[in-house]
Amino acid sequence: MPVDRPFYAQGLRFSCARCSECCRIDPGFVFLRKKDTEILVSALKMKYTEFVEFYCRWVPDLDGVEQLSLKEKANFDCIFWKNGCSVYEARPLQCRTFPFWPSILQSTDSWEAMNCPGMRKGALHSMMEIESILTRQKAEPFIKRAVVFDKAIKKSGEI
Repeated sequence: MPVDRPFYAQGLRFSCARCSECCRIDPGFVFLRKKDTEILVSALKMKYTEFVEFYCRWVPDLDGVEQLSLKEKANFDCIFWKNGCSVYEARPLQCRTFPFWPSILQSTDSWEAMNCPGMRKGALHSMMEIESILTRQKAEPFIKRAVVFDKAIKKSGEI
């Protein structure tokens, strides 16, 4: 019986054009992993709590938890975008592995729907390389915390 192979079995072409389309203009989330925060805190010479307070927000998830994400500016630009990524060498794994995200790699249609000038051009990334990226993303989960509801709201039955 043949084994189902992903649509990217022959590899996918992508070379970042440094256009910043994925960093600006449209709303989105840059979810952070422990290692991401360690690298950014070090690069910015800040304490973890200061970094989270100034650059991050907690985003509610459907599972009753919140995930740590970078903030966006009012115009939806990433908080670190200033005529390019101001923390490029320390950027989070999510940024470094674009467009090789599970949501984009779920089907040919998802891949083709992406409007990025670097996609389908440049370097050929093998299936092994793509699978390695996906494995790394899975091995380094996003930072989460349990949602704590105010007891007064809970008592009033508003939840």
